[in-house]
Amino acid sequence: MIFNRASVGALCFWHDIISIMLWVLIIVIGLSIGSFVNVLIARTPSGKKISGRSKCPECGVAIRWYDLVPILSFVVLYGRCRACGRRISWRYPLVELITVAVFGVLFLMAGGAFTFQLFFLWVISAGLIALAGCDLEKFILPDSLIAGLSAFVLVFKAVTSPSELISMCVTGFLLALGFGILFLVSRGLWLGLGDVKLAFLVGLILNYPLAIVVVLGAIWSAAIVGVILVAVRRASFKSALPFGTFLAGASVVAIIFNNEIIKFSEQLFQ
Repeated sequence: MIFNRASVGALCFWHDIISIMLWVLIIVIGLSIGSFVNVLIARTPSGKKISGRSKCPECGVAIRWYDLVPILSFVVLYGRCRACGRRISWRYPLVELITVAVFGVLFLMAGGAFTFQLFFLWVISAGLIALAGCDLEKFILPDSLIAGLSAFVLVFKAVTSPSELISMCVTGFLLALGFGILFLVSRGLWLGLGDVKLAFLVGLILNYPLAIVVVLGAIWSAAIVGVILVAVRRASFKSALPFGTFLAGASVVAIIFNNEIIKFSEQLFQ
């Protein structure tokens, strides 16, 4: 079949249109899930139902649907509640932007194809972002989120990679055991019980040796941030840090850069 220059140009044009539409879809999905992650951060630490209309945390007025458009509503309202005029937390647009960025990168890594593995990574990443936000904002890692994500990982892996189940569970158990010992020895001063449960989840998701590297990276990151906060007099050596935020955040980074980190970990644990 012979294609002339016009037909080749038309094919390129439609290819570009489809690519743009596809990325618009990814952005819409990412922002929508990011908005849902914000709901999880706002409600799950206090045990509230995630269903029902969103309300302003300051005045309690129900937020209209047109004020719930991710990013856009925040910009249009100049970051303030329409009803009472009080400031809206920057956490809302930041979480939405982080979620859509992570979703976009994972989509690129999947070769621009919608697969079950991509869906799995999207769900896990969104859950970890929610956990990071909960711990950062409330110093709480909700059991419902950790249990739900753990069950999701186990079911997905049982269907797709049953041979990995034992090593995943062993890694999760050993990490939780190590964190549990630290929790008991420090009587909850060094870390919380939620961190122990999150360590188990991280072991399930990342497996050995990637999970070990992530834990070490989270510990070092938390230590560096802690020292910086003390140096600028924003905290003291007795101040609590949301370690779950560092651990969940490092896990999202590891999901994205897993190949590079695995190569590093293989050299580290040789």
